[in-house]
Amino acid sequence: MRAGIISLTLCSLTPVGSRWKPWCVQPTPLGIVAGAGKQDIPSLVTLDAPHVIVESVKWAERGGGFILRLYEAGKTGGKVRLGLGRPVQTVYETNLLEENLQPLEVINDSVAFTMRPFEIKTLFCAVN
Repeated sequence: MRAGIISLTLCSLTPVGSRWKPWCVQPTPLGIVAGAGKQDIPSLVTLDAPHVIVESVKWAERGGGFILRLYEAGKTGGKVRLGLGRPVQTVYETNLLEENLQPLEVINDSVAFTMRPFEIKTLFCAVN
């Protein structure tokens, strides 16, 4: 990988009449890679549960962080540890309207929580 800026661009298809129109958010820098040659770039998130899927990542509507939407796809449920690849101040379990419901304890840039079978969780991660 060459030196440069790592950006996140979010795109989706939006219905307009009988057609679909692409809609993209302005690229947002996530980090800078300095120097040349091969470098390891940490993942934005890691999960210790193979049955949990990160379905979407987006910037929060109210700003100050990003939203992670996850779902349990294995019909098993259980404990999950989510590692975050960048420092965060706080993580809240929210509803779909991104209203803060329950703070989760952040330890070493990771949070632990339980998921029921087929449950969908929305997390707000406030960045430093």
